[in-house]
Amino acid sequence: DEYEKRDGKNRVSHENYIRLYLERVVNPDLMDFNDAKQALELIKDREKLDQFFRSLEPERWRSILVKLLELVHQIDHDELESGIVVILNLWPDMPVEPFDSIATEENRETVRRVVSRLLLELNHSVAEDIVCRIMLEISSLSSKFMMIGLLRRGRLRNALVSETADIEFKRMLWNEIQDMSVDDLAKEPDLFRVLNFTKEYGKPANESFKIEDSPKLTFVLLVCICRMRPIQARGTRTVERNIRQNWRSLVALFGDKEILKIRVDSLKNQFETMKPWIESRMLFDDAKKLLELATSHLERERSV
Repeated sequence: DEYEKRDGKNRVSHENYIRLYLERVVNPDLMDFNDAKQALELIKDREKLDQFFRSLEPERWRSILVKLLELVHQIDHDELESGIVVILNLWPDMPVEPFDSIATEENRETVRRVVSRLLLELNHSVAEDIVCRIMLEISSLSSKFMMIGLLRRGRLRNALVSETADIEFKRMLWNEIQDMSVDDLAKEPDLFRVLNFTKEYGKPANESFKIEDSPKLTFVLLVCICRMRPIQARGTRTVERNIRQNWRSLVALFGDKEILKIRVDSLKNQFETMKPWIESRMLFDDAKKLLELATSHLERERSV
């Protein structure tokens, strides 16, 4: 709100405006705010809003959404639906370095905050119909999972949709997982959480949960459970990346250690042939470290 209060005759008193006038340099913070205001003007037109965001550098999306959060009170009720759809469809494409759990969580939390605030502004008498339409327009399983999660927490819990609708959304997630190709599933940024949630809450009682036998899916799930921590050895300026895996959570997802061992061995056998696909996602050397880490987990378990 600080920029809004200073817009007009007094705005020059803000540091970023002074720098603009004196140095002819647009501060990134001011640029983000101006782009957020432009997004606000386009928010009623879903296609134009999406085109606007995608015309900008994806690295700036998160900071623009942070500024947009300050302007939510200016959005009309009939504009909320298009804004929610566009923002949720941006989230899977927000760039982040592999294993960078901090940046991943910052992106996720920013989208959560903005969408949650927009949902709170919905007219409760028609909220369930709007939410149902939004769920059909969201293109990513990860974003649908985020939406379901938001509707189950905090002030939104049981406020916008009925229990029947909540059950239907979980079933929708399950059905889409069954219908999606391996390549499409592998593109999901939150695949591990989606599968874990669906296994727990979305699976019909008469069906069993299985993860398709695919080296690509195995690789993506290994990436999902990795966290990177920078480590600087004493007496040196070199900072190394220490990668850790939450192996137990992956075993729990597969439900059987032996199945997981077979899948990792299959990935290991096809790893070199997958090199072009892997390099489209991350550095091949990082992928090798990931596989070595998984292999070491398996070897320790086999020796037990």
